[in-house]
Amino acid sequence: HGAPQLQTLAREHWHVENRLFHVRDVTFDEDLCRVRTGNAPQALVHLRDKVLALVRTMASPIRSDREAFAANPKAAISLPVRAGVE
Repeated sequence: HGAPQLQTLAREHWHVENRLFHVRDVTFDEDLCRVRTGNAPQALVHLRDKVLALVRTMASPIRSDREAFAANPKAAISLPVRAGVE
């Protein structure tokens, strides 16, 4: 009961780490962000999460989408909102 449960917890932890935190850091360099006061850090986290949710609905890799949208922000703004991305 103990060891299998511990393995499951470890797998779940790393799934979250790899799916969200690692992607946010690699894609947005989140760990390098200097915003640390007030509500701004939490607002940026929510904004990054929404962007990742939107980009994940697309068929191409997240990093290339981010780079393309950085070069052409109007393309990102004009993306249609899809179900499940709120």
